[in-house]
Amino acid sequence: MIRLYCQSESINQLATHFCKVIVVERLPSGVFAHPFELQHLLQRGVFTDVAVFGDTNLELPSVASNRSVVEIHMNVSPNIFFGQTNELEISIDLPLHARYQPLGKSGYSMVEFGAPDLFVRCCMEGNLNDQSCLFALSSDSVETKTGAVVWRIPSY
Repeated sequence: MIRLYCQSESINQLATHFCKVIVVERLPSGVFAHPFELQHLLQRGVFTDVAVFGDTNLELPSVASNRSVVEIHMNVSPNIFFGQTNELEISIDLPLHARYQPLGKSGYSMVEFGAPDLFVRCCMEGNLNDQSCLFALSSDSVETKTGAVVWRIPSY
């Protein structure tokens, strides 16, 4: 779960009619997102746009594959920020798969995920040219409910 904080002064200055949260997740080696499963989520309206860059071949072992990146777009209403807390919680479930891992002493490989890059894109109200603003969110405006995310993958 990701929690976004927005200062009330920033909210008042943004005369927006809709915003989109963009999440860019760099997946660690040994993990990939299946593009067909992401497209299914897109068709169901969970996301407004998705893209996967990099290897998506499940049959490749982790030592023979490249890292991949997932980009997710979700619509959010700026009205959600007008509450008392000036924060927005977003929960994202990604269909991730593990690649075949090298054999480890414990029988498991540990794969650690880094923090995603987050952006908010807002289209300005009354703008005839369909212009928008893009905000890169810094670590002081974003909080995750989990610390480091580690996936313990069996190695065969």
